[in-house]
Amino acid sequence: MFPGVFEHLLYQYTSAILSVGFLIFNGLFAVIYNPKKVVGIKGDPDYTFTDITVLIPVYNEVEDIFRKVIKSVSSMGLKFVVVGDGVDQPYRAITEQNGGIFIRLEERRGKRFALSEGMRYIDTRLVLLLDSDTFIDKRSLERMLSYMAEDVGGVSPSIRVWNNGKISYYYANFYEIMSEIVNRATSYFGRTIILSGQCVLYKTSAIRNYVMSNDFTSSKIFNISLKISDDRDLTEYIIERGYKAIKAIDAIAYTKPPENLSQFVKQVVRWTRANYLFFLRSLRDGSLSLRGNLYVFDIIYMNFLPILVIFSLIPLQYPRFDIFNTLSASITSLERLDILQLILGIPIRAHLPPFDFVLVFILPRVLSIIGGVTFLLVMIKIMEKERGKTLMYGVIALIVQSLASFYSIASMWKQSWSSREKNRKSKK
Repeated sequence: MFPGVFEHLLYQYTSAILSVGFLIFNGLFAVIYNPKKVVGIKGDPDYTFTDITVLIPVYNEVEDIFRKVIKSVSSMGLKFVVVGDGVDQPYRAITEQNGGIFIRLEERRGKRFALSEGMRYIDTRLVLLLDSDTFIDKRSLERMLSYMAEDVGGVSPSIRVWNNGKISYYYANFYEIMSEIVNRATSYFGRTIILSGQCVLYKTSAIRNYVMSNDFTSSKIFNISLKISDDRDLTEYIIERGYKAIKAIDAIAYTKPPENLSQFVKQVVRWTRANYLFFLRSLRDGSLSLRGNLYVFDIIYMNFLPILVIFSLIPLQYPRFDIFNTLSASITSLERLDILQLILGIPIRAHLPPFDFVLVFILPRVLSIIGGVTFLLVMIKIMEKERGKTLMYGVIALIVQSLASFYSIASMWKQSWSSREKNRKSKK
């Protein structure tokens, strides 16, 4: 039995209200989010660059990009350790030429093992986990330091992709900004969804024991080994231990955009799989409630969204009996409507008087539009430049995310260290 009028209206309004709540609440809290900075007695930050060691795992990175990342870190006078995940040259030479320590894993074991091995060489109060294709400048790092209060365990900057002259820059940037809004909103309550693994500053004492343990390197959820999602794992870890996880909105790190649509799809699928796995784990161990009301709402909404979409695609049948007094007379004249007819609204409008048409068709969509426009305005506010192109090509990111949601559910057990599955040649 296909759903009838009551079920359809219930879905329409439930979906619209949830979507409006998600878009408006996250947009609102993202805009008003302004984390408190910590300033020492003499006007200096409580931490300085001498308190930081940068830990960089590397696997098959483009040589020129890696060289620029290392020179950037070295130019700031920072200590740094590079862990080659089954790779050696040219990364060792570049690292040692710039004053860093290079550690090589004999075989490729994944990012978690690389971080775990590198942590053994960290003797400073803070550790900056930095991807081998990500840049952060001195000013942004100073700003990240300024948020390291006593109750803060980790701080990550806003993530942007640099312009590679391809359309992948626009849809990847759109995706990062879209994700950042939700992270800013949950950061308002000190519990961001994820501290970005591309660049994140942690108190060493808060994560050292865990990163060096088998629980981290051999982490499992429902007997599925987690080779990925180290950033989500560490974020969950510090929050569960009472620390705040902060998004430094005035600090920016730039990372390499995907080379093409295929690589972007792989990235989004990988991240989406991680979301589902951690959501299921949080339900199992009861940790979801520790993250605050907005986080709980966001996570439930995002993970159940594919189910709502699937439900909306079920063919609709309007039976010939009264359900609502206001609708019964009109509905009895309708037979069967497929989803395309429902979306277009043309056949419905032909059978329904104005009030009923507004109730059945117009009002739920108006609610969704209000939420969507609110979220869009927040995105525009955050975008630094080329807003038109970013929004236009951002449609690609929305489509990819929608399709990735379904595929990720069906392939949740598949994981890889990164999108670098093939060796890459240095770009001149």
